[in-house]
Formats: sequence, structure tokens, C-alpha cells
Amino acid sequence: MRTHEAPLSRAFTRLELAILLATLLLLAAIAFPGLASTKPHSERAMCASNLRQIGHAFQLWADDHGNRNPWAVPISEGGTFEPSGPGNPQRNNIYYQVGWVSNELVTPKMLICPSDQGVGAPRRMASDFSTDTLTGGFFGPGYKNLALSYIVGLHTAVDASRSVLSGDRNIQWDFVGVNCTLRLVTFGLVTPRLGSVWTNSIHGEVGNLLFNDGGVDQLSSSGLRRALAVPNQGDPGSHHFLAP
Repeated sequence: MRTHEAPLSRAFTRLELAILLATLLLLAAIAFPGLASTKPHSERAMCASNLRQIGHAFQLWADDHGNRNPWAVPISEGGTFEPSGPGNPQRNNIYYQVGWVSNELVTPKMLICPSDQGVGAPRRMASDFSTDTLTGGFFGPGYKNLALSYIVGLHTAVDASRSVLSGDRNIQWDFVGVNCTLRLVTFGLVTPRLGSVWTNSIHGEVGNLLFNDGGVDQLSSSGLRRALAVPNQGDPGSHHFLAP
């Protein structure tokens, strides 16, 4: 006749629980810094992807307009350039110029860098290219320049592959309110210039530049100065940008 044995207890002892908790805490301490360090890297990668898509959009637009960007194409030919007259003051806003290629951009969400938090007014990601503020329209009040993280270079040229078309906006500008030959009031950056640096507000004293050939480079401040030392088509002594 068999006797029934009492089932073994499956409960943890206090010692085993203490060891388990200590192990979990140790694993968390090891994993969390690693996970945190991947966030800036992934945001920089997303920012570079945004810029490549912006570059592609401008290239598509330029292919249909004599290899020129909107601010260099007269209104009579479908661009924004006004060679004479009082001019449209909206042209001095970057949202107006970037919005001109909205059909090629598809969505305004790519115009915001995920790391852009501390440069002036907070950014607001637009949902579409309408004027309806309630739906997050890019052209609606409260969005426009606030829905942009990137600059545009006004003197890019198709035959100058390393001219700067766009980039992060956290640049310490040498001059603001400079008149340009394109009849725009711009941010002006004289080069070469030791004071031309990235501020520590988006990617930590580095930044992304989009070149006219579609390439995107992440550069230090010294790399920024080298990139801007390349003469541009419109003004060999300085670069003119629109910035949000």
C-alpha cells in the first residue's frame, strides 16, 4: 500500500526573493543607461532622414523649374522671387518658402527634429499643409515658422554639390536681418568665421547639414566652419539663410 507524500512547496524563501530582486536591480542599472544613450543616436538618425527627404523634395521641385529653388524662380514662372516692386513680406519667412514645395514633401511632420526642444519658442508639429489651426495646419496661425526645425540656404546651385541647402537651426548667427540679392531679409553668416558654432540645444554642440547633392553630414562646429568656407554662387563672402 502506497502512502501519499506531501507536495513540495513552490514558494520562494525570503532569501531567494532578496537575491532575485537584487539581480533585477543590477540588470536594470546596466540596461537603462544603455537604453538612454540610444535615444540621442536614434533622434539624430531621424533628423538626418528628415533632411534627406527635404532635399529630395526640393530636388523634385527644381527638376521642373530649371534646376532652381522657389526663391530663385520668378512668380511668373511659378516661384516666389519678386525682381521688383514692394514685394510680399511673407517671402521673408522660411515657412512660406518651404511650403512652396509642400506637394513634394507630402507631410509637414518631417520638418520637425525630434531633439529640437530648447532653441527659442517651442516647436509645434503640423499635421497637414492646410490653414486650419484646429487640425494642425502648417499654414495656420500658431504653426508656420514654429512648425520648422531647419534652415534653408539661399545660394545653393545644382553645379555646386557641396553648397548648403538646409540643416539644423541651432547655429549662432553672426548677423541677423541681412539684405540678400534675392530681395529677402535673411540671417547672414560670414565665412570663414571663428564665431560660427552650433549651440548646445539640439544635438549637443554638433549639427546636421544637408548639401545640394542630397548628402547629410553630422558636423562639429569646426566642421560647420569648413563647410561654410566653401564659396557659394550668390555671394562668395557670406552665406545667407532663412531660419525659423
